[in-house]
Amino acid sequence: MKNKSFNVLAIFFFMAQLFGLNLAWATDTTVQNMTTQAVGEHSSNEDKAAILRFGVFGDIPYGKSDYDQLYDVLVPRLNSLGEPLPFVLHTGDIGRPVKEGNPGSEYSACYDKFRNATLNKFVKNFSMPVFITPGDNDWTDCNERRLPGSGLDPLNELYNFRLFFSVSPYMKNKRKEFPAYDKFPAYETQPNYPENQLWVKNEVLFVTQHYVGSDNGWVEGNDRLNKEVLARVTANIYWLVHAFSIAAKKPTKEQPLSIKAIVILTHVDPFESVWDLPQWKNKETIPATDELSRCIGIIGHWPANPLYSQLCRDVREEQETKVPEMPVLIVHGDTNAHCMDQPSPKDNLLWRLNAPGDFMTNPDIDIVSVDPTNTQKPFSVAGLISKKAPVPMCSYERFVRTPSGKAYSSRLTVLSGVKKVIAKITSNDGYVQIYRERKGSPVVTLLCSMHAKECEINVGAGLSIQAGDKIIIGAENQFPNRLRPYTYKYYFE
Repeated sequence: MKNKSFNVLAIFFFMAQLFGLNLAWATDTTVQNMTTQAVGEHSSNEDKAAILRFGVFGDIPYGKSDYDQLYDVLVPRLNSLGEPLPFVLHTGDIGRPVKEGNPGSEYSACYDKFRNATLNKFVKNFSMPVFITPGDNDWTDCNERRLPGSGLDPLNELYNFRLFFSVSPYMKNKRKEFPAYDKFPAYETQPNYPENQLWVKNEVLFVTQHYVGSDNGWVEGNDRLNKEVLARVTANIYWLVHAFSIAAKKPTKEQPLSIKAIVILTHVDPFESVWDLPQWKNKETIPATDELSRCIGIIGHWPANPLYSQLCRDVREEQETKVPEMPVLIVHGDTNAHCMDQPSPKDNLLWRLNAPGDFMTNPDIDIVSVDPTNTQKPFSVAGLISKKAPVPMCSYERFVRTPSGKAYSSRLTVLSGVKKVIAKITSNDGYVQIYRERKGSPVVTLLCSMHAKECEINVGAGLSIQAGDKIIIGAENQFPNRLRPYTYKYYFE
């Protein structure tokens, strides 16, 4: 969950953009101090292979059912795969932020007891290493504002998270049990930010970025917390620049390693965060553009969300300038839209995967395959249990509390492969609608309007919605004066 409290940070990033500053400023000495030995300096030919497979999950467990599903069903199935995976990625949020003593606190990510139990599960239950990046539930949400009377301080909980999952001698000793670590050409962490990791496997470079939900830890008027945010964002920039610089290195006789693809692991869903800006609540102000551009911001037309736009900007700039022909996959969690798409048609080598978890009815673990030789589809994904690929368009739940009682999605381009468009509303007082815009036609057509139910429309040639059409999902409260909150949800199959 994210708030609107980012005025000072917005000014900081706006001024940097206004004067053309690249926030990845540093002298050579500074960069050397911020990074450790480059991956390419101790690599081996053993790490070259055609296809790499690894697991991905996150935002789980949030309760007993999740916990049982994860450790009684998913992990044993993962360990029994015929072709063992070298590692698994966790997108953060090992549990929910619950005050000690309250219902569900046995799965609270805010306390060392559950952190220790989770670490033990990672080490003892998984037959492969688990790489994790922090989520907002793991530290930013552990505070007095959210959990009154808890006495929790976010920065203390970040320190504790790092002790368990980033720098603990216990974790380092247990890693010796996994031969896979010895096969990596290198594994390095960023000084002062050990949760930011970097390693290479099968000519695929993995790098983590510490961005979380809940305004990335920013709290209006709290200088202590906000200084941490600015320092961490700057450190993230250094680390991503470092990773792409390694990927851009050309192989030599002395150093034959050649990176073929990049996977970026973070927690926050930066493409969803633009919905928190008030301008998105009115459909007339929504620009017809792509997710990545909205995240970065459109000068003169659309403001970026300064809490997350830096990540989107860095990825685009680093990919365009250093590895323009290399496929890049952003893996994240934080929202409940399990999906995989390309956030920008301009960047046809950039993909993002929103990992399974976050209140899914039947939690799963995604198995990701990386084949850089497949220029059309270098990344493919299938559920460990479901065997199904994530939906090819990402959609989200919206919570509406406006006086008019109306809300609209952005204009969403229907991609090939989508079979159905579905929209639902939870309120008995509300309507949900699906509108269509078709190229060459000035008319916006209302295809479906249902009261207190759902709209479901098939997609295909000759049907009312075809691949390439733009659609708008709308929701309207029948009795706006009641100001009754309701949820509308849209998704694709």
